Amino acid sequence: MRVSKLRLHPFAGQADFSVDFKPGLNVISGPNEAGKSTLLNALQVALLTPIKVGKRDWEKDMQRFMPLAGDDTIRLSLEFNVGGDFKLMKSWGGNSSAYLKMPEGEVIEDPLKVETRLAELLELKPGTWRNVLFAGQQDLTSTLAEMDHEGEEFSDLAAWLRKSAFATDGISIEKLGDSLEQQIEAYEDHWDVDYSRPEKSRGIDNPWEKKVGRVLKAWYLKESIQRDHNRVESYERDLDAITARTNECIKRRDKLSDFVSGHATAIADADERALLEAKKRALVAEGKELKKVSLGWPKFEERQSNLKEEELKLKQQVGDLDGKLKAALVYEKNRSRRERLKRAEAKQEALKAAEEKLDKIKLISDQQLDDLQVLEGQVKRLETGLAAGKLKLKFSAKKAMGLEVHKDLEERIDKTVEQGEEINLDAGGRILLSHSDWELSVQSGDSDFSELKQQHQSARSKFEELLKALGETDIESARLAHRACVEEKREVETLKQQVNEVLDGESMEELKEALGGDDDSTVHQPSAEIAAGKAKLEASIENALRLLADIEKQLSGWIEDYESQENLLDLLVDKRGDLKAIDAGLSKLKPLPEGVEDTDEFIADFRSQERQLKQVMEQDFPNLKIERAQLEGNSPDQSLKDLEESMLDANAAFEQVQTEWKALLRIQEVHIKLRAEMDAGTLDPWVKKLRKLSGSLSGGRYEELHLNDSLVGSTSGGLDIPYESLSTGTSACLGLAVRLSMAQHFLEARDGFVVLDDPLVDLDPERQKAASLILKEFAKDKQLIVLTCHPGHAELIGGHLIEMGEIRN
Repeated sequence: MRVSKLRLHPFAGQADFSVDFKPGLNVISGPNEAGKSTLLNALQVALLTPIKVGKRDWEKDMQRFMPLAGDDTIRLSLEFNVGGDFKLMKSWGGNSSAYLKMPEGEVIEDPLKVETRLAELLELKPGTWRNVLFAGQQDLTSTLAEMDHEGEEFSDLAAWLRKSAFATDGISIEKLGDSLEQQIEAYEDHWDVDYSRPEKSRGIDNPWEKKVGRVLKAWYLKESIQRDHNRVESYERDLDAITARTNECIKRRDKLSDFVSGHATAIADADERALLEAKKRALVAEGKELKKVSLGWPKFEERQSNLKEEELKLKQQVGDLDGKLKAALVYEKNRSRRERLKRAEAKQEALKAAEEKLDKIKLISDQQLDDLQVLEGQVKRLETGLAAGKLKLKFSAKKAMGLEVHKDLEERIDKTVEQGEEINLDAGGRILLSHSDWELSVQSGDSDFSELKQQHQSARSKFEELLKALGETDIESARLAHRACVEEKREVETLKQQVNEVLDGESMEELKEALGGDDDSTVHQPSAEIAAGKAKLEASIENALRLLADIEKQLSGWIEDYESQENLLDLLVDKRGDLKAIDAGLSKLKPLPEGVEDTDEFIADFRSQERQLKQVMEQDFPNLKIERAQLEGNSPDQSLKDLEESMLDANAAFEQVQTEWKALLRIQEVHIKLRAEMDAGTLDPWVKKLRKLSGSLSGGRYEELHLNDSLVGSTSGGLDIPYESLSTGTSACLGLAVRLSMAQHFLEARDGFVVLDDPLVDLDPERQKAASLILKEFAKDKQLIVLTCHPGHAELIGGHLIEMGEIRN
C-alpha cells in the first residue's frame, strides 16, 4: 500500500487540511504545534480504527480528536494505491459512515465490508502497523525497552520467516501440530482438565449431549454403573430396614397390649378421681378470683373519683393557655413583618443607588456593538484576502535605474538598482514596480487588487467613524463599555426582583399600616413554649380519660357479673361449701395403683398407650406391609455381584482412555519442543539485517543485539550492556534499526509505507548523517514519510519536502 493524499475535514484542530504524498521519501517539516503529529494520528485512525467504536474505546482513543470548533463529527479521506487507486472516506461521531471506492469504480459503503476489505489490503495485523510501521516521536527511544516478543508484530514476523524456512515436501510440522490438537480435543471435549471432572460439573443427571469427548464418555459409563450399583445397594439396605422395623413393631404391640389389659379395671375410679380433682381446682381458682375482685372493687371506685377531678383541673389550665397562645401568635406575626420591612427598605436603597449608577454609564446598544464587530470582521477579511496569495518576483537591471516599489498595502519604497544588480521581492497579493518610462504590476489570483484595496479603505473608514461616534478609541474599549452597561442593567433588575420577593405581594405602605403601634413589651413567652405546654396538658387529659375509661369498663363488668359487692361475698361462701362436698367424694374412692401419685398423669399415660396400641394395629402394621410390597415391586434386575464386576470393567476402561489421552499429551510436548528447536533460528534473517543496521547507525559501536528476556546489546569490544543503561541517543539509534529492519521484512514483498516522527531528534550530528543515508536507501524501494520540526533535519534527509504552510486549507 502506498498513500497518495490525506485530507482532514475536520480532525482535532484542523478544520479542512489536505496533504499530497509521493512515492519514495516524503518529509513533512514545520514547527511544534503546527499539526504534524495530528497528520500522523489521522493517517493511523483512517486505516486502523473502525467507525463503530465502543464507549470506553471512544473516550480513550477518539474523544481527543473531536473538532475544536464544536462540530460533532470527525471526517478523514485517504487516497492510496494497492495495484490500483483506492479512495477511502470515514467519519465518526454524530454522522458516522464509511466509503471505499475501488480502482474499477465499485463503491463499498457497508462499514463492516469496508473494514474487511481494508484489512485485506493492509495484509498485516493492526498491532504490526501501530507498533512497527507507525513510529511516534517517543517510540524510537522506547522501542527496545517496550518490545513485546509475544505481540502481533513478532508473531507476524516469526510466521512469515518460518514459512520460508520450513517449506518442504515432507510432513508439515504445522499440520502435525493441528492433528495432535484435534486428537487431544476429541479426548478432552467437555472435560475439565484442571479439576478432573465434566465441565460446569454436569454429571450423569445433566450430561453433555454434544461433543462428548472420549474421557468424558468413559467417565459417564463408569458413573452410570456406579449409580446402578448404589441403587441396588440402597434397595437391599431398605429391605433389611423394613424387616427390622416390622420386628420392632411386633415387640411394641405386645408391650402396649400387656399394659392396657393389666390396668383396665383400675382406670374407672381413676377417671372419677380425675373429674373431682379437676372440679376442685376450678373452685379454688374461682374463689381466688372472687377474693381478688372483692378487694379491688373499692379501690377502683376511689381511683375513678380522683381521675374525674384531675380532668376538670387540666381542662381549666388548657383554657388559660389558649388566650396566651393567641396573643403570642399575633406578636410574632408582627415581628416577621417588621423584619421584612427592614430588609425591603435596605434593598430599596440599593436599587436607588444602582439606578443612579446606570444613568451615569455610557450606553452602547447591542446593535451598535454588533455593527462595530461586523465592520471589524470585514476589515480583517479584506486584509487577509489582500495578503492571501504568495508572490515572489525576481528583477535584474541591465543598467542603473531608480524605482518605486509597492507591496500589498505597505507604503511606497524608493529604491535605486545598480547595473547587473538582482532584487528579490515577496508579497501576499500584489507587487507594483514604477519607473519613469514604464510600470510593472504583479497580482495574485483573479481578484482586482485595486477594488479590494478600495473596499478595505471604505470598511476601515466606516469602522473608525463608528468608534468615534461611540466615543471609543478601539473595539475592545467599546466591548468593555457595553459589558459594563449590560451588567449594571442586570444588577438593577436583580434588586427589583429581590425587593418584590421580600415584600411577598404587599407594598411598603401596607406593611407599615399592618404593624400599627405594636411594640415588644406585650408578650414575654414564645408561642412555641406555650403551645408545647398546652400540648403536654392535652396529653395528660387524654391519658386521664383513657385510664378513666378502663376503670369504668372494669367496674361495669363487675356489676354485670355480680350486681353488687354484697352478692360477691355470698358467692364466696357458696364456693367454700362446694369444696367440702368434693373432698368428701374423693375420700370414698379406691386409691391409685402402687407407685402412682398423680391421677391425671396416670390416666393420660393409660390413654396414650391405648392410642398407641390402636395406631400400631390399624396403621403401622398395614403401612409396613404396603411399603414392603412397593419396594419388592421395584426390585432391580441385576444383582449386586454382577454390578460390582461391571464397575471393575468400567474403571479399567476409564483408566485406559486416560492413558491414551496422556500419551497424546506427551507426544504434543515433544512436538512443541521440536518446533521450538526448529524456530530457534527463524528470526536469523531479520537479526542479520538488524545487526547490519545497528552497526551502521551506531558508527560500528553496536554491531550485535541479543533478543533475550533481558534485552542485552554488545559493543564492538565484546561488552554486554543492558538497554536500560544505554543513553537516549543510543536507544533511539538502535530503536530505529529495529523498526527499519522489521519493516524491511514486513514490506519485502509488498508495496507499503513507513511513518517516522522526528527520527533524528535524539541523535548526534554524525549519527544523523548515517541515519539520513539509511532512510534514503530505504525509500528507494518503499514509501517513507518522515515528520520533523527541525529544518536542518529536513534538509539533511532530502526527498519530497512538504512544509506545513503549503498544506491546503
